[in-house]
Amino acid sequence: MISSLFNRARNPEEKRVRAWCRTTLGITPGNLPLYRQALRHVSAVKDEQPDLPDNERLEFLGDAVLDAIIGDLLFSTYPDQGEGFLTRMRSKLVSRTQLNMLAKRIAIERVMESNVARTHESSVPGNALEALIGALFLDKGVRPYAQGRGRAHQEALRPAGDPEGRSRWQEPLAGMGPEASQEDRVRGARRRRQRAGPALCCRSAHRW
Repeated sequence: MISSLFNRARNPEEKRVRAWCRTTLGITPGNLPLYRQALRHVSAVKDEQPDLPDNERLEFLGDAVLDAIIGDLLFSTYPDQGEGFLTRMRSKLVSRTQLNMLAKRIAIERVMESNVARTHESSVPGNALEALIGALFLDKGVRPYAQGRGRAHQEALRPAGDPEGRSRWQEPLAGMGPEASQEDRVRGARRRRQRAGPALCCRSAHRW
């Protein structure tokens, strides 16, 4: 045990990633190598270390988990909207632009291992965020992320002055065509009438 603690303290990179997970994500890693892998771009894997895993497999998993989480959240948040609206919203919320923005808000580049030049157009931070979600899923399960327990996710989706986080969800609505919006409004109105039907009947019967 003493040897393990000594090795942990001796590795500054592990210490840095562990501290970042605690302060930024609000979690204590159970499987720290998994998080380090999520933060390791393929460009950081040296020729003499071909067996060192990069984050591409975790990125694949995180992409699938994120789609499911966002889909569930949108389904609950917009009960009156149709499939077309929900699909477009999800596409915008998990777009590379959105993921890069969220990755920068949690300063993921501070703990990333990458030899790629950091530019505004780079998709590396967003890819690492997806890989990190994959690592969270494997280490902690889907519940902590889905419930927003990680402070990073709460902050990323909740801009200053917007305690409900509503504007972050509404931003991607810009750019949706008026024709599609009209279709979604018609579907929403139909659903509201269907739900209100029994209540209206009861009120009418009571008046008569």
